[in-house]
Amino acid sequence: MANQMILPDLPFRVEFEVTSTCNLECVGCYWKSSTNKHPELEDLDFLFRKTQAEVDPFEIIILGGEPFIRRDIIDVLERADSTFKSGVGMSTNGTLLDGLGDDKWRRLKLLTEKDKGLSLQVSLDSLNPEVNDKSRGKTRETIKGIDALERHGVQFSVGIVLTSINASDVMDTARGLLSNYKCLDSINLEPLQPTISMTYDSYNALRLSSESMVGIYNGVNRLASEAGRKDVKIVGVVEECTLALGDNQPLIDTYGFKTCTAGLLRSGVFVDGTVTPCVTIRNVPLGNLYTESWREIWSRSKERFMNLDIAGGQCILNIFRDKDKTPDTRLIQINRERLTNKR
Repeated sequence: MANQMILPDLPFRVEFEVTSTCNLECVGCYWKSSTNKHPELEDLDFLFRKTQAEVDPFEIIILGGEPFIRRDIIDVLERADSTFKSGVGMSTNGTLLDGLGDDKWRRLKLLTEKDKGLSLQVSLDSLNPEVNDKSRGKTRETIKGIDALERHGVQFSVGIVLTSINASDVMDTARGLLSNYKCLDSINLEPLQPTISMTYDSYNALRLSSESMVGIYNGVNRLASEAGRKDVKIVGVVEECTLALGDNQPLIDTYGFKTCTAGLLRSGVFVDGTVTPCVTIRNVPLGNLYTESWREIWSRSKERFMNLDIAGGQCILNIFRDKDKTPDTRLIQINRERLTNKR
């Protein structure tokens, strides 16, 4: 593929796992229940500031587990917002939003209203509990969370993972979102990706063809136009776009998602400081930020993931190979004195 020689020296997008604890067990999620850990705020502060100083990324994403399980999640978001020059995004299942106190709502809204402020995405595969409960669970709690966002005037997006479970229901869900939520900023249509939490057979049973996803994407676009919601962006893996590398034009491959940029443009940072190509896979560690610099880690990553054409295939092989082996997710022991000195 053209333009491989101008890959950046450091990642454009960094995804931080701020907790590996979750209150759901969504089908197809990268999260694994055996990794219930979350770092102290001062550890995240170190990882944030190290990343800003060494990478200055274009995009930062806060993930879990479920981030709102952390009682100090607003502190975490404020720390990220004050550290990074670029905007910060966060993904949540929304089930805990309705229980936030007034002060947290005030601070959350302030974060979303700032220039290059927080972008908040709620994961919901269907507004129909009979459908969404099959893939995620606690649908009513998630809808209460979305209602709370609307009530407090907080802009949000909804992420819908396209699978065989909700394929026939996506249009109704999009219609309901477009009709009822003025604070809706975008609908993000996402492909199912292989993870260590599913078998190869279950992945093949759940994933949709590229043709099916293109049809859904085009249909939701038509709905938004008919509803007069020009303010709502319809974003998806099937949307044409150009990477900031030059002429590379990502294409939909046989797995239903664009040529993968994990390990080349994006990366994941787990609760223990381990860097991987993305948060979807835990069993391809590239290094650890408590012992190495971003440049050392990323030079290793680029060598491994240079071939953009087969990155998606590599991902599937990495995940479904040696399924009997559980990735080591133990937290490394952090020397607080050394950490303080580095700051």
